[in-house]
Amino acid sequence: MQKNNSGDGCHSALKIENIGTGVENELLMNDKKEESEKQFFSSTSSDMKKPVDKYYIVYLIFLVHGVAVLMPWNMFINANDYFTKFKLKSPDVAESYNFSENSTTSANLITTPRTDTAVDTYRTFFLNFLGVVSQVPNVFINLMNVLSQRKSSKSGNNHLRIVLSLIMITLLFIITIILAMVDSTTWQSEFFWITMVTVVVMNLASGLYQNCVYGLAALLPMRYSNSVLIGTSISGIITALLNLLTQYLSPNPRTAAIFYFLAAIFVLLIAFDTYFLVQLLPFFNYYHDLSSKGTEMVEKSEKSEKVEEKVSSWPPYFKVLKQCWRHCLGVYLVYFVSLSCFPALQSSIERSSDSFWISKKYYVSIACFLIFNLCAGLGNLSTEFFRWPKPKFVLIPIIMRIAFIPFFMFCNARPDGIRSSNMPLLFNNDYVYIIGSILLSYTSGYFASLSMMYAPRNVEVQHKGLAGMMAAFFLILGIFSGVLCSFPLLYIVKNV
Repeated sequence: MQKNNSGDGCHSALKIENIGTGVENELLMNDKKEESEKQFFSSTSSDMKKPVDKYYIVYLIFLVHGVAVLMPWNMFINANDYFTKFKLKSPDVAESYNFSENSTTSANLITTPRTDTAVDTYRTFFLNFLGVVSQVPNVFINLMNVLSQRKSSKSGNNHLRIVLSLIMITLLFIITIILAMVDSTTWQSEFFWITMVTVVVMNLASGLYQNCVYGLAALLPMRYSNSVLIGTSISGIITALLNLLTQYLSPNPRTAAIFYFLAAIFVLLIAFDTYFLVQLLPFFNYYHDLSSKGTEMVEKSEKSEKVEEKVSSWPPYFKVLKQCWRHCLGVYLVYFVSLSCFPALQSSIERSSDSFWISKKYYVSIACFLIFNLCAGLGNLSTEFFRWPKPKFVLIPIIMRIAFIPFFMFCNARPDGIRSSNMPLLFNNDYVYIIGSILLSYTSGYFASLSMMYAPRNVEVQHKGLAGMMAAFFLILGIFSGVLCSFPLLYIVKNV
């Protein structure tokens, strides 16, 4: 009995010793990790003092790029009348536009029956075609850009991609202006497909540009990712105002389109110049070098610890996604819900009361487009002053936003002036619809900004750029999914 007890005592002692050794090793590893992190941050702080963004120049530059990244999409969807009522009009119809106050649009083409069913289809479903050929290449190029990031590469590749993308978009806008100058009456089908090919290539370049810009903004403090989103909201406001201004100053659709697309080139040239300017500013270079130095130190640490193992040159995609998946999903859901409702479903909602203060002529322009762009911008801007909820709980209110989809379906939506008798009309009140429109757009801007800012925050410093690109990819994926979802929603309201 004594032998057994002594044996058990020795076994327990060995067990305790092993546990103690394991704890010591674990503590030693943690100490080494903390020591290496302190060494990294102390070395960076000793090498260079943290500069200040004087006069918010870097912030404003990224805001300008936010305007530019959505310029192609906004320009084409706002020029719908130019394409459908001018370039794709019936060959036997005179260029006759009605600008009477009683018209529901700014320029209504007087049409007559035609036999070219192909061009009829192109004209009727122009925005549908435009949405597909815009967002499919956008999603594809965003995914390819994320997957083509090399762990050991500098951001020089992204710099080159931004420059080439801006040049390509500018050249394609020049081609669009040339197409506006020529008479395409006798080759409308060819004009349509040339335009679609132009849009595909333009959105490939635009998607690459957008993804890289979000990646660079993610290297900076959180508010700089938000500045890009604020710029995208301003882009929608600018293009809507430009469209109205050019139509007002030049009733001729061809001349209006030329000046309209020239304005886009002007904005892109500003973005091109400011991109080279931001690389000369100490504030941007400080955070850029901070990220590069973090990558170099991690690579050296991996090589010293795993001498015999082959170190992968690819970044840890799944590790980064695991750290920021909640906010990538949040970005996706925000834009999925917003684009399911706006603009297709909301633009089909008609005025409920003839005595409402917004006239029928401007109802869609104000209640749908103007309110969405203004309130989304206010939502983006609000995150500069307060940020709620915390990163862990941000998905809860975002998921609740799905309720906006049935809400707008139960408003006075009438696609092509038709509403199914089986579809309940629960919110036949203009003020209720306006309040819903304000809430949709404000929460869209607010939660999109929160999610885009939170995503890079939860990853290591050397992976912040990759996290920003991942969030940008889910943003584009959400837009694409929302655009596709809007078609069956309109069908349900109209036919079911």
